[in-house]
Amino acid sequence: MSTQSRDCNKAAAPQELRLAEMEKKLCEANLAEMEKKLCEANTVVKRHEEELNSVKESLTEMNTFYKLSLRKAGLAAMEQFYKEKLQEERSAHKETEEELKSFKDRVAGEVDIALQAGNSENMNNPVNETRLKEMYKELRKDWTRIKPYLQKAHSTPERIKAWIQRSFLCGAGDMEQKKKLIELAFTLNADHARASNKVHEYTKLTLHNLQLAFYYSFIDTAAQEGEIHDASLNNLLSKCRWLSGLLALNNPPLLPDWINHHPGQDVWNIFPQEITAESAISLCQGHSANVLKCLSPLQGPDMNESEDH
Repeated sequence: MSTQSRDCNKAAAPQELRLAEMEKKLCEANLAEMEKKLCEANTVVKRHEEELNSVKESLTEMNTFYKLSLRKAGLAAMEQFYKEKLQEERSAHKETEEELKSFKDRVAGEVDIALQAGNSENMNNPVNETRLKEMYKELRKDWTRIKPYLQKAHSTPERIKAWIQRSFLCGAGDMEQKKKLIELAFTLNADHARASNKVHEYTKLTLHNLQLAFYYSFIDTAAQEGEIHDASLNNLLSKCRWLSGLLALNNPPLLPDWINHHPGQDVWNIFPQEITAESAISLCQGHSANVLKCLSPLQGPDMNESEDH
């Protein structure tokens, strides 16, 4: 390894540590917010339970008083009066119990939706933001494995870079269109503020389920065809398009930081080190004009093509 490479690695190490620390702080902040919401919900539940206990005590006292009054007076009118009062208290008690149950169910549902929709990072989620960044690092490792073969094949780095950027652009663009269609479908019946909040949560949940389906569809297909570790350019481009779709469905969307990527003297240093929380389409607008002039990745680049041709 050259002195310059070692220096770059030393410079990158603190940056990776800072990024890891930032990711950890972000995760802790999300968990703290969720704990705060649960604490507030528990406070409301406790208040409702205290009200229920108060109603139950009133029922017991009234029932005792009712029996004593009947025993002393033995009047039919008084018996009827207290029966009606007891029935009113029972009805109020039942209504309070139903409200408390409804509140508990609502809080439980909202917490469950928040976890599934990505408001708080779930470490068991295969497409959480931490895992997406790990997949991008794996993609960069794939690139280091196939890069020597491309250099031997006399491929031009400019054209390979354009293919890669186009793959990311197309994958993100496809998912942006799907997101807009889903968001349009879910806003049809959002008539008031309360409904809109529910619609917003379930829209996020639907997008998250789409992200999971897209993740497993590629993993299952690639595993069946033995392409997960296939060190070819076509497979790399397919992974780029697939991963960009997953990044576009993240909340917020992520994309390799092409704009601030400076390869230095190594023209084959194509992949940016970082992925940023920016819209895939807007971030690629500055590159799309040049990228779209190249062959589509789905057409399959000609590996025998040289600069002389």
